[in-house]
Amino acid sequence: MEEDIVSRAKEVLVKLNLDGKRKTIREIEAESTHPDFWKDSQAAAKKMKQMAALQKELEDGEMLELLIEDGNAAELEKTVGRFEFALYLPALMTEMMRFLPFTPGREEQKRWIGRVCLIECIHAT
Repeated sequence: MEEDIVSRAKEVLVKLNLDGKRKTIREIEAESTHPDFWKDSQAAAKKMKQMAALQKELEDGEMLELLIEDGNAAELEKTVGRFEFALYLPALMTEMMRFLPFTPGREEQKRWIGRVCLIECIHAT
């Protein structure tokens, strides 16, 4: 398998910080066992949503690890490309937003543009 794609995949894994995600998931799970956790249902729901997102990211990262071990260069290239796009999009969007004039609600504009761009680009791959 091409060393460049393996190197890129390993760099993505570093940026994903899978160990950090595992730790945060364990902390939220432990926190959710306390009776007081569920007293504020909105805060609890937010935490559980965060945990679900982290679990999805963890699963995706573990799949990337399996692809590295498997040696399927074509599938690894495709997967790494999607990860790189998702990881580097926020920085790209920040650079693009510097050129937009200041308007009220600019933060909401950034989020909206970022979501639309990410969704369109993911569906294009």
